[in-house]
Amino acid sequence: MINKTMSKLTRVLECVIGLVLCFAGTMKLHNPAAFLDAVYGYELVGPRVGILVATLIPTAEVVLGAALIVGASRRSASLFALLLACVFVVAQALAIRAGVTAPCGCVSLGEPEPLGPTTIVRASIFAAICLVISILNLFQKETYA
Repeated sequence: MINKTMSKLTRVLECVIGLVLCFAGTMKLHNPAAFLDAVYGYELVGPRVGILVATLIPTAEVVLGAALIVGASRRSASLFALLLACVFVVAQALAIRAGVTAPCGCVSLGEPEPLGPTTIVRASIFAAICLVISILNLFQKETYA
């Protein structure tokens, strides 16, 4: 009974995180110039790496999100989502520490939100949920969609 409940909870969390990743990636793919500006705004990478990051991250978000939603390669998808979330938290922390006040590049339906405590807390909560999913998936039998 507990195992079934945990399995259902894991699937719900995977779908929620998957939807957020798909939405975030899609928004970035629809406006790649704005996302590239956000990447440069962090002042952590140069032009070549910035273009690479701005190209790969939205695609990775959509692919990982879709994998989590459909339940494909659940362990791998949840671990890569955790890695992506942790990199985002660290990038924000480094930029904030350096005094950068650029737009977050986060999922936003309105005006771009500047980097700050709110964005890093939100990204950390997202990473924590990814961690929970990854841990839960380690203790469940792998199923393939």
